[in-house]
Amino acid sequence: MASAEPFELEPADSARIRSAIQRCEADLDARGVTVVGPLAARLRALSILAEHGRRPRVTVVGRRGAGKSSLLNAITSKPIAQVGAVEDTTGEARSYAVTVRAADIEWIDTGGLSAGGVAEARAEALRETLLDCPPDTLVFAHAASEADAGIDSELEDVRAAIEEMRATHGRAPLIVCVATRVDELDPPEVTHPPFDDEVKRSNISASVRALRRALDRHALPIDAALAVNAWNSADHDLRWNIDALATALERSLAQAAPRPRDEARVLLSRIADELAVVVARLGRGANETTRSQHRDWFAQTLRRMGPTAARSGDASERAVASALGAPSRWLRLGLERVGVQAAASAIELGSLRALGARVVESFFEPQV
Repeated sequence: MASAEPFELEPADSARIRSAIQRCEADLDARGVTVVGPLAARLRALSILAEHGRRPRVTVVGRRGAGKSSLLNAITSKPIAQVGAVEDTTGEARSYAVTVRAADIEWIDTGGLSAGGVAEARAEALRETLLDCPPDTLVFAHAASEADAGIDSELEDVRAAIEEMRATHGRAPLIVCVATRVDELDPPEVTHPPFDDEVKRSNISASVRALRRALDRHALPIDAALAVNAWNSADHDLRWNIDALATALERSLAQAAPRPRDEARVLLSRIADELAVVVARLGRGANETTRSQHRDWFAQTLRRMGPTAARSGDASERAVASALGAPSRWLRLGLERVGVQAAASAIELGSLRALGARVVESFFEPQV
């Protein structure tokens, strides 16, 4: 790989974020709020980014059974990820800190797309993963024997997730397309590397071409396309072309230009959304004075978490002060029109999120 150095925030930004996260978690604890789920995951991700920066990041996507976990084990020569023969073993994204060719990288193994009964949830999980942890390189893995079988719905999910990442982070990952499990291609009796049978080689090449055409149909630009065999166990090492995969990743990661400050901003925005949900729940059924206190805490916490803190009296400070009154006004308007508690909760959450978006944006100076 081009470099093993992490991408880091400025020291002052890191220190401010670390202390702000500590205050946020302490405040939530004092209110009896157990931090779990997306809020916990995003606070943890922001904390790691502030403390250590982040490594070059590879995210692997593909359908259930494509051999995504086997790719990690093959390229590291270690049984790191669990591999399943039938059931979907990667139900949610998992992050691994690994070393490939002396370079330290972060490898994210995502849940299988189109997994039985949870296809829509998996597509949403992929979107969340790419927004919270934007990859520098995305590996699309697909079984070589299924290169032209029902691939379009999965690629549409990938394309949609990448487009949202582009809109949010201002960049998209390079794509390395990998046809996996080539030992399963005809002729079936040729199951071991180097797969030098002429028919086998022809079918391997055809599978790569089919994957290229599929990605082209969905306007997904390919940085590299290749075929591999990843199976490696204590009894059988059937790995083939893994060095070529390592070279492709090395080349694509060398072109990466992540912006840690932008990633911190996005994480902070998504934390603000989760905090808005918490604050809305805390204020449910409470009087306006209590809700106002929750909103004040919400805004102050977010302001402390920004890498670029607003100075007292500047335009950002005035924008925050102006926005603080909005939730109660919107809440009263909604109650007058609808007169039901459910509508009040929805209006309160919407206004908190709007306030959070304004506060977060006020922390960050435009990139030059």
